[in-house]
Amino acid sequence: MFVASNIVLYPPILYTTSAIEGVGAAMLWVGEGTFITYCANVYERHFHFPLNSKLGYFNGIFWLFFQGNQFIGNLLCALLFQFNSSNRVVYIVLSAICLIGCLCFLFIRLSPNNGMHEQQNVNDDFENEETKGSEKKNNSYDEPSLSEGAKQTPTKRGDEPVFHNAKTKQNSAQQTKEPLLLNKGEQSITASGSTVSSAITSTTSTTVTINTPPSVDPLAAVRMWTDSKLQVIALITIYSGLSQAFEYGEFPTYIDDNSRKFFSMAIFGFVDSLFSWWFGKISDKVGRLEILAVAILCHGFAYVYLFWYDPKQSEIYLYFIVAVFLGIGDAGLNTQISALYPSLLNDKTETFANFKFFQSFATAWGFMWHSYVGRHVKLVTYFGVLAFATLVLFSSSEVRKASKAKTTMNS
Repeated sequence: MFVASNIVLYPPILYTTSAIEGVGAAMLWVGEGTFITYCANVYERHFHFPLNSKLGYFNGIFWLFFQGNQFIGNLLCALLFQFNSSNRVVYIVLSAICLIGCLCFLFIRLSPNNGMHEQQNVNDDFENEETKGSEKKNNSYDEPSLSEGAKQTPTKRGDEPVFHNAKTKQNSAQQTKEPLLLNKGEQSITASGSTVSSAITSTTSTTVTINTPPSVDPLAAVRMWTDSKLQVIALITIYSGLSQAFEYGEFPTYIDDNSRKFFSMAIFGFVDSLFSWWFGKISDKVGRLEILAVAILCHGFAYVYLFWYDPKQSEIYLYFIVAVFLGIGDAGLNTQISALYPSLLNDKTETFANFKFFQSFATAWGFMWHSYVGRHVKLVTYFGVLAFATLVLFSSSEVRKASKAKTTMNS
């Protein structure tokens, strides 16, 4: 709707659709952070990796595809403007692509494991394994003492052992079904009845499982603001929001020609996508602060260069070089901040809600003051916020501990 509202520009419709997009984006981004963490934790548990040791890899894959949109979309716009297409034609093409993307949501199916309510159980299993030691196998159980003439065999149901009496299993009339071991957020309703035969009377039970979503506390995200760990990481999150306002709202205005402007952003998107995958992959091995340091240096260089030198329009290759540095920095910030939040705090929805709140608020501020302050004031501000946030982030012992690469279950 927001993209289509630009086909025929009418400010009230544009602002209304922009607000609607903001509401939808809030739900999508919070869900994205929660789901990516869930997928990483399930993968870690299945292949016996330490908890949160693959967050960089999974965030890198997500940002690889997401920022690939920057490359494809901006390249398409650059080519359209290269052939002198009007703004209306460009927005019609983009609106059609957006419509196809939205329709794809109709084909998304729920996980066969019934979704996200199992995440807490996954984390509980990690905590149990870390406590007992990584050498203990998930499938090894101690058999309880058996009564004479009865043999019990363990089977695995979910993550807990369930024992059945082998002697009883031979006679279906005497078999008693045990209630399912339920995950958190599930309720069990058992209805029992008796069946009388000529020889015995046995009791049968039927278990009905109702999956209920975890409760949501609207104020939980606000209460997290008193957490010192959130306060530390919030500063670099605020900077990442400001940097996005610069990358999408400020930097393109330095280039006059529309085609060259979008070619520059296509380069930004290509580099961002490629380095997102690479940073995500290696950050799990070398650590998150090391990747953030590279990103911070790239952005710092871009601000200093643009402050002291204003490239001419004929020197478009210099803008392309700046776009490369901005893309590298954005890739490092996106992948590592997304991975630090669940590692430093937790994987609950309020954690990612705070992440997007601070980031989006800063982005909104960066767009709002765009027309009221000069170029050099903005560059100095971005650089100052970056320097202060870096100092706070790297000074925190908790952040340094959470950002280390995990190689063992107890690390």
